[in-house]
Amino acid sequence: MSGGRRAALIAAAAIAVAALAWRVGRRPSVPSPIQQYSYVDARQCQACHAVIHRDYQHVGMARSFAPAPNASLIEDYERNNRLFHAGSGRHYQMLRRGGCVFQRRYEVDSHGAEVNVFEQEAMYADGATEIDGPLPVNTDGGLIANGEPIGASGLRQVHEIVLQLRGQAGDRQVPGNPKVGYTQLYGAPGTAGVSILSR
Repeated sequence: MSGGRRAALIAAAAIAVAALAWRVGRRPSVPSPIQQYSYVDARQCQACHAVIHRDYQHVGMARSFAPAPNASLIEDYERNNRLFHAGSGRHYQMLRRGGCVFQRRYEVDSHGAEVNVFEQEAMYADGATEIDGPLPVNTDGGLIANGEPIGASGLRQVHEIVLQLRGQAGDRQVPGNPKVGYTQLYGAPGTAGVSILSR
């Protein structure tokens, strides 16, 4: 190849690279999904998705997060608060004690005594896991709001904790200047990960 021809090819390639760089540089920047979207209360979706909203109200998950003061009569912690699951032989009970709601699970031995008793405060029923509660959970809406991007859920959780600790979470910012955040992720069978971040 002659020197003039080589110089012309190099000049043409340089012009093509410059034109491509110019075109790429002119593209509008695409905001990241985290910047573009944030948690939306389900009531805001009701106007456009009325049928889905209406149907969802009839599934157990929708009713399981009813705040305790607004709970239906089935959640009466005085009388209708027990369930026996015959398949497992376990008894379940919801009760209120000291202003808190507890879930209790136990079995009955051959003498009628309660055994294998497990009791835990049902913090979600009192709003403790809300953004302004003492133990906020899923401040960005969790998997219900963000979907399940396989492999990226853990990173999304860590990103949310970083925003919270920096005070940059906007409308979903936990009040009170949080100092520690915790993420927990369960993956394929037998795989789990926990991250604890602090400042």
